[in-house]
Amino acid sequence: MSKPSDNPADAFKKALAEATKVMSHDPDLTVSYSVDPSGLSGDAMRLPQVSRRMTRDEVLLARGTADALALNRRYHNGQTHSKYLPNGDMARELYEAMETARCEAVGARDMPGTAGNIDAKIKHDALPDTLCAIWPRAAICPPVHPRRWNCGAAISKTRPVARSKP
Repeated sequence: MSKPSDNPADAFKKALAEATKVMSHDPDLTVSYSVDPSGLSGDAMRLPQVSRRMTRDEVLLARGTADALALNRRYHNGQTHSKYLPNGDMARELYEAMETARCEAVGARDMPGTAGNIDAKIKHDALPDTLCAIWPRAAICPPVHPRRWNCGAAISKTRPVARSKP
């Protein structure tokens, strides 16, 4: 008989892994947690690491990533995707992004609880440091200041103010 884990994150990770398998309709899916980039390869899914402290941001990111990858696993059709795959790097990147958005939208419509989790993941992915890791050649990298893009425009937490015409 094994000794119960003293890590409070273990119960969360186990529950998230089981929910992810159910959501993806794949009971054979292997779910692991790592500091390496999240992703799906064959029957293995890698999710962001969750520390013992289980911060709110870690939990939201793990749940959002798990939901997004599970919905992709469930709603993505590789054959159809390959059939319409465009030529060119930019066209291919846009096509992949649209397919990701489609799978997430269809899943959120069928399972409304996933929408908030995926929103948290998208917010995390939109942070300057994350964008630079995803698209290192992007014009926004590297940020000059933690709260500013390299163009010097401040990242605002409020909606932009409508400007009147001069």
